[in-house]
Amino acid sequence: MLTGIQHKLAMITGLSEGFISHVLSGNRRPSWKNSKKLAKVTFTDPVLWLEGTPKQMRAALNELEISYTIKKKDNGQKETFTITDKG
Repeated sequence: MLTGIQHKLAMITGLSEGFISHVLSGNRRPSWKNSKKLAKVTFTDPVLWLEGTPKQMRAALNELEISYTIKKKDNGQKETFTITDKG
């Protein structure tokens, strides 16, 4: 269910899908720098990513609507990302 969201978060934050998967499963904790990246794009507090449970993190992601468009830069086009809070 969160695979699509993990992919989108990876594209937006520059973090790997594998790393995000490990964070969401509770197997890894991000650094402060990466917590701030995740918090910024998910409208959450970095502390969620540092200290939250996997259930809390997934609940926060379920509240988001994330869409993105990637256009090849070699064609002179730019990348566009949109994240909105469903609430």
